[in-house]
Amino acid sequence: MKLPATSPRHRVEYKGSIDNEDDFIRAQETGGGYQLKTKKGGDYGYQAILQVFKNNKVIAQMERGSTSGYRHKSYTLTPDNRHIVSGGANGFLTLYKTQTGQKVHDFVGHTGDVWAVAVSPDGQRVVSGSHDQTIKIWNLQTGENLLTVFAGSDQEWVAWTKSGYYTSSPRGDQYIGWQVNKGADQDPEYYQAAQFSALLFRPEIVAATLVYASEVAGLAKTKSQGTYSIKQIAEFAPPKVTILKPDNNLSTSKEAITLEVQIESSKAPIKDIALYVNGRQVLTKDRRITDLRNQGRVQRYAVPLEVDLNNIKVQVTNVKNASSAAFLSIVRKAVGSSIKSQGDLYFFAVGVNHLDNIKSNDLDFPAKDAQDMAKLMQSLQGRLFKKVHTFIYSDLSANPPISSDIVDGLYQLHQAGQKDTVMIFLAGHGYTTEQNSFIFLTRNAKQYGNGTYYMSTVLRWANIFEVLHNINARRIVFLDTCYSGGVNISELIKRGSDSNLVILTSSKADQTSKESIKYQNGYFTHAIRKGLGPGLPADGYKDGEVNISELFSFVQGEVRKISHNTQTPVMFIPTGADGYPFFVKRR
Repeated sequence: MKLPATSPRHRVEYKGSIDNEDDFIRAQETGGGYQLKTKKGGDYGYQAILQVFKNNKVIAQMERGSTSGYRHKSYTLTPDNRHIVSGGANGFLTLYKTQTGQKVHDFVGHTGDVWAVAVSPDGQRVVSGSHDQTIKIWNLQTGENLLTVFAGSDQEWVAWTKSGYYTSSPRGDQYIGWQVNKGADQDPEYYQAAQFSALLFRPEIVAATLVYASEVAGLAKTKSQGTYSIKQIAEFAPPKVTILKPDNNLSTSKEAITLEVQIESSKAPIKDIALYVNGRQVLTKDRRITDLRNQGRVQRYAVPLEVDLNNIKVQVTNVKNASSAAFLSIVRKAVGSSIKSQGDLYFFAVGVNHLDNIKSNDLDFPAKDAQDMAKLMQSLQGRLFKKVHTFIYSDLSANPPISSDIVDGLYQLHQAGQKDTVMIFLAGHGYTTEQNSFIFLTRNAKQYGNGTYYMSTVLRWANIFEVLHNINARRIVFLDTCYSGGVNISELIKRGSDSNLVILTSSKADQTSKESIKYQNGYFTHAIRKGLGPGLPADGYKDGEVNISELFSFVQGEVRKISHNTQTPVMFIPTGADGYPFFVKRR
């Protein structure tokens, strides 16, 4: 499949595993006639002495002591053999001259023993792995810490520069943060990186810092405007949010409760308050805009409850787009004939097979994918949803998939109310632009000579987000888009600054989504249809319902199987929304 032309750009991604270890650079103990060996020495009898041999003679040696890392735990020659990088205990990492053993400088940043080091083939960067559970990348010549990477056992990861600009998996930024001291008489405040995603989530700066081996050069090359750094956290930190009443894990038979919320004052004024119950926005647009005089006061909200579990989230965002949140869970017991509330489903689908202005980019099944998904969702009417409203813009529908028509059509979703669910499904070509913004190619997509697109001829993520952000319904987005190195689910979430959207993409950012003549659908769409088809295979709990997590688990497994592990769907789901039955009930 030939894809739309794009400008080359860099991105930092964490693979998690490697296919062939021989493709990667390791520490080099020999080279250029030199050989490195350690021997016991120093005050403690550790492998404290690193010797440099040439022609079987020791020409230099470096000794570590109690103030320099005790021992040489890892070491390597640089590709030109002029220098040695050695890692010791307690975070010590040092650059030496090979001929003399003279110390050049330390690489300062690790806090635990440095177990592994390697140098890039061009000799510009050093990578080190430490007991402090981080991997760090350095500028060999200057000693600058270019990037720090942390990867969790849950496959979430985050990578950040020294000024705090970062990129991450959807939830990776929960693992890092900064402590702000507030004086001797006050407790320090801790902030997660996720609270500043609108300011500090800057994948382009992270990538440029690595490419140009300097954060300053990276900022200059990306021409980043309105940048911030962690030094300014105290200035743009969000106010602390506390739910005073009711108590967490309350069980009640009431249809609604009164929520009492304390929002502390902060330097940056509040611009938005959001209140979610099981992923649905409760507050109207007018109520979300709070008067500055309310800062520091207790505010009260009437919160309707659904039968069974209610996961409540209060989120406050200030004018710097920094946010904080508080969480609460309440169980509403069923009384008498009370049942789970059934709202309507608003399903908006776009499928684009043919691009009028871009040749040799036709696909076979996006339009059919959109039609098939709409038919599947229509079958839920009277089962999980009272009524299903479908809006289809495709090569097979009465509404052609033209960018202006689609943007106008999206506003029909504002009909959805608090009890309803809104789903958007896109099938066709999509990727991320040079400016890290997701675009979907509609039939009238048009390119400039340099391969970039007329923004008026495509569907932008900003168009989708603008509509979804102001809808008080549960919201989910499916992206079954063919692309190469394009759609990054973290960027969709962080750029939109709305962590309560459910988003499923058909593949990882570095993979191509595929379609199949055998299944007459894209792999992703086929897997959804199969999981919700006869026998309800996606019903992992066998309780007659399929929640979003069950569906994703089935879809991911199915797509990986039929693609022979070359395509892996990705999902982001907000806290508290994974257990609600989004999709289907048996009759």
